[in-house]
Amino acid sequence: MFGVNASGQAENTVTFTYVIDPNADTQSPTITPNLPVGHSNTAVTVSFIVKDNKSAPTTSYYTVDGTEPSINSQTYISGDASNGLTGPGILIS
Repeated sequence: MFGVNASGQAENTVTFTYVIDPNADTQSPTITPNLPVGHSNTAVTVSFIVKDNKSAPTTSYYTVDGTEPSINSQTYISGDASNGLTGPGILIS
């Protein structure tokens, strides 16, 4: 790589070397609800299945006040989600 200004002055060629990690995890985990089918007039228990494409630690977070979860929120489940992790049931009323 090199640059040339409007006067035609060129800088010396500069070389960069970089490596693209073929094992980089570029795909987000999926979270699928496991809930009863149909309408309910009473409280129901819902769980979620977390699945990731890589065998590595995955952590899911949740809130109960309608705010967006963050890494500072309560942990729902954590572990290797490559084969799917089913979290604990949460009572929804």
